[in-house]
Amino acid sequence: MREITMLVIGLDGACWSLINPWIKDGSLPNIRKLREYSVWGDLYSCIPPVTCPAWKCYSTGKNPGKLGVFWWEHLDLEKRRSIIPNSRMFDSREIWDYLNDYGIKTGIVGMPTTYPPKRVYGFMVCGGPDANDTGFTYPSELENELKEKFGYRPHPDYLGSIMDPKYRDDVITKAIEQIKVTFEVAKYLYEKEKPQFLQIVTYHINGPLQHFFYDGEETKKAWRIVDGYIGDLRDKFDYVILLSDHGTTPMIKHFYINVWLEKEGYLHRHKILGEYLADIGLNRDAISSILRKLKLHNLLKKINIIQEIYRLIPDRDKSFGEKDGLSILKKIDWKKTKVVGLPQG
Repeated sequence: MREITMLVIGLDGACWSLINPWIKDGSLPNIRKLREYSVWGDLYSCIPPVTCPAWKCYSTGKNPGKLGVFWWEHLDLEKRRSIIPNSRMFDSREIWDYLNDYGIKTGIVGMPTTYPPKRVYGFMVCGGPDANDTGFTYPSELENELKEKFGYRPHPDYLGSIMDPKYRDDVITKAIEQIKVTFEVAKYLYEKEKPQFLQIVTYHINGPLQHFFYDGEETKKAWRIVDGYIGDLRDKFDYVILLSDHGTTPMIKHFYINVWLEKEGYLHRHKILGEYLADIGLNRDAISSILRKLKLHNLLKKINIIQEIYRLIPDRDKSFGEKDGLSILKKIDWKKTKVVGLPQG
């Protein structure tokens, strides 16, 4: 009996309301063709509808309450710290584990929440934004092969924030290149390993492109690239599934809960060194520029220090504790504070 094959393409932040106009105007012909000969519609995401843990909700079939992970941060009030979850915090079997039980070879490429990778019958290549630049593949020797052949890394090394106009072109270019290399790696590994089940996820179409541009030309360009890869891959498989972790929509207002809590007297904080540095112009972007000139940025990133530095220093508009749940914990006066919020949106 011939083996049945399945391709699952995860599109972070995708929703029909965003791409319907592009389907209608002919910009996404492969998605259009798939939709004409398939079942499609809107599904509910988990609560909260966030990349982490939504992708794990899909792969495990469990909601965040059963997984015990609710966002990119876990607030430990007893120890007064915030923990960034990794794959080891999800103690649940996933769809590829069940398929492996039946001898079905699986390949997973680019999915957030998979770092560090687990052992599978097949291969696993972790995706951003939560994966490090080392130790991101199973089997481990695959990492050097992908670095040498594709220059693959799970997350681009952006020169700065997309909020800063001088870095915007760099972020756009690298996000689109990340989308391309994720699919190229998946195509290469599929031809080499021939898994019956192939899972591809492209995170960077949502963060930063949809996050910042929503339905702008930058986002549309990325979607056309994805559509092209869908065309390259679809006829190789018996079944093709497109899915997303959550949708996307224009943001009307920001509500910074910790600012409100402070104004209402529920939260009290100390000023820390990072804020004094920002007062004299050493904000997050300035520090980043200095570290790059000194060629220290990549080194600090490899040893997982760069993010901690950035959390302690405000960005250009001096937003910091207001938006960043991790850094607000560094500043709280715990004797006086009754309530603290995490910025889940």
